Amino acid sequence: MDIKMPTLVIVRGLPGAGKTTYAKRLCENTNKIVVGTRCHHFEADQYFEKNGEYVFDAGMLGVAHANCLINVYNTLKSGDYCIIANTFTTYKEVQPYLNFDINYKIEIVSLTSNFKSIHGVPDDVYNLMKERWETIDGETRYKIKEIKNA
Repeated sequence: MDIKMPTLVIVRGLPGAGKTTYAKRLCENTNKIVVGTRCHHFEADQYFEKNGEYVFDAGMLGVAHANCLINVYNTLKSGDYCIIANTFTTYKEVQPYLNFDINYKIEIVSLTSNFKSIHGVPDDVYNLMKERWETIDGETRYKIKEIKNA
């Protein structure tokens, strides 16, 4: 693996799959292991975190995702390692991250675990996401059985 090339890891999964925990730990480990590389972790939910509190506003979801896309692009353009963690239930939601006008590697990780969502996603919304879920060619699938505090 050429670690000098900017790398994007797309972490996808339903609410409660462990995306945030997985992405944070992967980024921490990358910063420790890969010398000379800085890892950045982004997700749409970060847009809704204000003063340590999560305040979701469905009307701002498009802005939150656009913010992620810009942050990821700028990170890759600077040559750094980047992890984006969102539900990404369909290929269409992943596609903008695959079409940047720069050279970079892409890995897609799909988490199939089922922990309790920390954001209180209603069951009907969760079920709609589950119904529209698409498998993406080339993705690596993981099921995490337990999340331990570091």
